[in-house]
Amino acid sequence: MRKFILFIAGIIIGFATLFAQTKDEKAIIVKTILEKEKQFEVYLLQGLVDSIDNYFSPNCHFIPEYGEIIEGRDAVSELFSSKFKSGLKIIDMKLNPVEHKVYGDIVLEVGTCIVKYISQSGSESMSKKYNYLLNWKASKKDNYRIRAATWNSVKDPCK
Repeated sequence: MRKFILFIAGIIIGFATLFAQTKDEKAIIVKTILEKEKQFEVYLLQGLVDSIDNYFSPNCHFIPEYGEIIEGRDAVSELFSSKFKSGLKIIDMKLNPVEHKVYGDIVLEVGTCIVKYISQSGSESMSKKYNYLLNWKASKKDNYRIRAATWNSVKDPCK
């Protein structure tokens, strides 16, 4: 019985090794995501909601700062659209990934972001630092989309 269990464990480890990604493969995936993020930043600066949509999977979840969970790409699109229509203008933004963990077709990204924007009333320019967590998932080869995202302000508004 012990030999059988070791045999099965060996097969499982063998298959896991066979399908595991190399460091080079993981680096290529991370590079792909970083390139997508640069374009995402440009689209946000330009307020191009239709282009922003393409970064989210159809069944994504988005947890905005101080907000309820938003489910689905259409709802995320509506959130961005309403923000831009109400006068929000992002004047500078830079995602600063701290770490990427690649697990097959899923990539977890943790990072910080500083956003400079003009308030919805248009009366003042503000800057805010966020921590974020993104869950990227491959929908097709090398076509990663955000499956889940959460953003939290670094500064506690209650203090």
